Amino acid sequence: LVLISLIFLFIPLVGCCRHLIYVYESPEQAPTLFSDRMSMYTSEQRIHELFSASRCAMNDASQATYFYVPVYPTLVAHSSSTGVDLHGAFMSMARMHEHLLRTSPYYTRNNGTDHIFTVAHDIGSCIVPPYMAVASIFLQHFSEKRNESVLAYLNLYGRHPDLIRRASAAPCFNTSKDIIIPPFLGDRNTLAVDLSLSPPLHKPVDLFFRGTTHAHPVYSNGVRQHLSNVFNEYDGNFNVLVSFDVHAHQNLYWNELRESKFCISPPGWVSWSPRTYQAIAANCVPIIIQEDATLPFQDTLNWTSFAILANFTNYKEIILDPFSHIGGTSALLEMQQNLRSVWRNFSYPSKSDMVVSSSHHHVVVLESAGSPIEEHIMSQLLLR
Repeated sequence: LVLISLIFLFIPLVGCCRHLIYVYESPEQAPTLFSDRMSMYTSEQRIHELFSASRCAMNDASQATYFYVPVYPTLVAHSSSTGVDLHGAFMSMARMHEHLLRTSPYYTRNNGTDHIFTVAHDIGSCIVPPYMAVASIFLQHFSEKRNESVLAYLNLYGRHPDLIRRASAAPCFNTSKDIIIPPFLGDRNTLAVDLSLSPPLHKPVDLFFRGTTHAHPVYSNGVRQHLSNVFNEYDGNFNVLVSFDVHAHQNLYWNELRESKFCISPPGWVSWSPRTYQAIAANCVPIIIQEDATLPFQDTLNWTSFAILANFTNYKEIILDPFSHIGGTSALLEMQQNLRSVWRNFSYPSKSDMVVSSSHHHVVVLESAGSPIEEHIMSQLLLR
């Protein structure tokens, strides 16, 4: 009878989880949340919470398939009183590597290839020592296969030889092992947008962008500079709100997103941008301008059903008439409906959604309200 009970205890867990994950305890005090200004980088903390509350989490490392290591390098980088300290983040990851070598037989068993880290910084694993970056799995936002923009960014802001050598040695994103995740914008409660405030075809703004630009020739691959030139004195047929005044209050910005039909998401120093996910949450069809980059969960989500994917050539035509590009207002309505269905794939559950339900026989069974982000990550791990 005891044996049968133990078998049934394992059925729900094993049935749902092809891979079991051991979550390390952090050797340092867990950080507090970023301020609102830095909230998109708190995916480092939120992914830690997701795996800790996962039904696939184990407290017996010997049974685990993968190992999650809680690290917060972006917090380290942005905690310096002298500006963004990328080398400080780099060294914090080096210290974690040394800590794992000293304390974890599982880290050395497979040379770290079954260990997972989250690095939310703009340039992803290029703030990680190369001996870690080439082996372990990194959950990150950066998804470019080449490092030209990263090297330009580092030459302006990083400048430390360790970082330059790292970005020169290997890609900051390895398509064979790393997984692209969305940035944190706010939990589900924060992003519960009342879409009835602006019915799809009654959104008054046809095309929207608010952001900065930079004179550096590599910045944005010239896209933001082109937007500035085209819409500086725009007199076309559409209601366009394109502004490089970034001093608008955050509430105003979200209202502008909600009131817009199409939202431009151009690159900055790197290709990924939180604007893509802000647009999705606000039911605004994103026009994503990038090349040679990967989108989150693109193997399982049909991005073209709810977003316009543009490259560095055809975007110039698309932004002048996005309606014609997608096939008119009926196609827009369909894409907006798809956005209503898909946005939860990019939202993180609130901490209150995740609670420990029971603990039995070295298996910690934790329940959550369900996280599509975790499900997408697990499905991609299954492909390895």
